Amino acid sequence: MNGQLGPLLVFGLIGLKIIATSLTLGSGGSGGVFAPSLFIGAMLGSSFGTFLHLVFPGISVSPGAYALVGMTAVFAGVAQAPISAILILFEMTGDYKIMLPLMIVCVISTLVVKWISSDSIYTMKLARRGIDILKLKNEDLLEKIKVSEAMFRKVITVNESKTVSDAESLLKSTSHRGFPVLDSNGRLKGMITHQDIYNALKDGRGGITVAEIMSDNLVTCYPEETLKNALEKLGAHDIGRIPVIENNDTGKLIGLITRKNIISTYNKALKN
Repeated sequence: MNGQLGPLLVFGLIGLKIIATSLTLGSGGSGGVFAPSLFIGAMLGSSFGTFLHLVFPGISVSPGAYALVGMTAVFAGVAQAPISAILILFEMTGDYKIMLPLMIVCVISTLVVKWISSDSIYTMKLARRGIDILKLKNEDLLEKIKVSEAMFRKVITVNESKTVSDAESLLKSTSHRGFPVLDSNGRLKGMITHQDIYNALKDGRGGITVAEIMSDNLVTCYPEETLKNALEKLGAHDIGRIPVIENNDTGKLIGLITRKNIISTYNKALKN
């Protein structure tokens, strides 16, 4: 960058550095790619600047400036990180005049490398080990896990013919905040919450049936639905639990899914 190396040496160092880095990493030795990419870029940029000066002697820009831009261009391409490359070099120089050519070559370099390969120099190592970073990035586990894998099946329910007082006793013995309401055939008829029960008791209606105060405006899930669908339903209706029913016309309750179930199942899937 100070212009103290001869043009032939600068040009030769491009190939020598590529060979040295390839041998080091290819043989299993320890070494990075950040510094080599800067080195190769600097030599390439300086060689290009020297060539331009030979062809166009009137150019006032020194080969050192080309070396700086070359460093940034090569690193931006191999790492697929143009913004990082621009910021690194700007911190080195603090020169606003170099920013425009810097940004132009970084964008061109990134696009060219992206056209040749979808991997950067870092993700290529992982790809060779069978790890697809882009696939992992785009994969949504919530779309892969079914409700049937996360729901709990031992649901405490209350029959629609039971009284509110009976429901209160069940509430105290289980510490639950609500129950699905079933008919005599096990079909889901509604949901009753602790607030529904306490409001009825406060009004002195402990002897009425659960069916009279339950909510029959139900939000339900099927076992084949994904956790993402279930979570969207929980959020859209601002509720804490959703009954899971058979995917047919019987409406038979087979489970219950909550936010806690979804989070717990998701965390287990992440660890696996």
